[in-house]
Amino acid sequence: DASYRQLRATPPFTYIGFVLGGSVLVTGLIAMIEHKVTLHAVLVGVSASLVIALMIDLPFNNLLLPPNGDV
Repeated sequence: DASYRQLRATPPFTYIGFVLGGSVLVTGLIAMIEHKVTLHAVLVGVSASLVIALMIDLPFNNLLLPPNGDV
């Protein structure tokens, strides 16, 4: 019943955009350098994005990660 604006600070929604976008960017850069997409590149992209998201979000209670932190 709640809208996205009310739910965007809850844990699954706050990480989806950041981790998805970061994973695509990191995996894409690795794939451009290696000239192929590998499972290793995808795993590195997902893990790096998740670690960065957790390092930024856990110490700060009122910080919203991009793209949710637009307001």
